[in-house]
Amino acid sequence: MTAPLPRHHYQAVERASSTAMVARAKSGTATTISWLCLTSQVWLTRLRVMNAGSESMTEILIELHAHDPAHNRRRAWRVVAGADLFGLWIAHVSFGRIGAAGRTMRHEFTSEAAAIQFVRRGLHRRATAVRRLGVPYRPVEASPAADCLLTMTGLR
Repeated sequence: MTAPLPRHHYQAVERASSTAMVARAKSGTATTISWLCLTSQVWLTRLRVMNAGSESMTEILIELHAHDPAHNRRRAWRVVAGADLFGLWIAHVSFGRIGAAGRTMRHEFTSEAAAIQFVRRGLHRRATAVRRLGVPYRPVEASPAADCLLTMTGLR
């Protein structure tokens, strides 16, 4: 496997692609949409090639619900963390009442360890919900990479 290209190389390519997309979009031609679709497919292919054979670039997905109809408590917490095309780790955290739009926050990390530490802190906070809210959070959905985190915090 070849060594990955430096981060500044991908940023330059992205800037050039973005400039070309804006120029084509301003031209108003019918080929703009097909060109954008082709560009998206190229980027997805590059992402798959970069992730092939890489053990550390796994995605963490965890969704927890706290449900107590007697006290009208219906809470949801979801986190999705994974590496982007440039090697940054991004965590999307969504929370709020089940069935409502809720709130979503995005956090960026330079390393996988920092992202996992962030997820672990969030899980620890959810594990103490019984003391704070009176109802425990239960896992609804979890990726295989998240099982050990759920076990470590006592949520599974």
